[in-house]
Amino acid sequence: MRGRMSVRATTIRAAMTVAAIMATAAMGVWIGQATPVVAQGRQSVWDGVYSEAQATEGKDEYEYNCGNCHIHDLSGDSIKDVPALAGVDFMAKWSDKSVKELLDYITTNMPQDSRGTLGAKTYADITAYVLKVNMFPAGSKTLADSPALATTFIEREKKP
Repeated sequence: MRGRMSVRATTIRAAMTVAAIMATAAMGVWIGQATPVVAQGRQSVWDGVYSEAQATEGKDEYEYNCGNCHIHDLSGDSIKDVPALAGVDFMAKWSDKSVKELLDYITTNMPQDSRGTLGAKTYADITAYVLKVNMFPAGSKTLADSPALATTFIEREKKP
């Protein structure tokens, strides 16, 4: 009887080991296939991620909600520790980050005295305006919080 239990236990262990190996291999295949999809899905602000009309609306919203602190030309105020939203300082902070990160940061942290109160459309419009002032081209679609923004990156220059 003891010999049979040992054989049965060994068989069960072997089956569990094979199942674990197969699950690990399947996971490796899945991960290997998922990675290129993300790489292929990478976009750039140079692809036109906002519309011209949206940036125009964003300018009015920016002037009303952001201009007093970040200055009307988006240059910020270094004396008051208010960051620039355009130019070299903006690019130093946001280059190689996603548009989603930028939109989420603005949505969560601005305006400083009433964070998160402007509404999704207003935050997207202001973000579109910030991108326009930084000389990124407009496209045919409006910028909106979507999964695509997570793979759309702010880049200093257009990459081939």
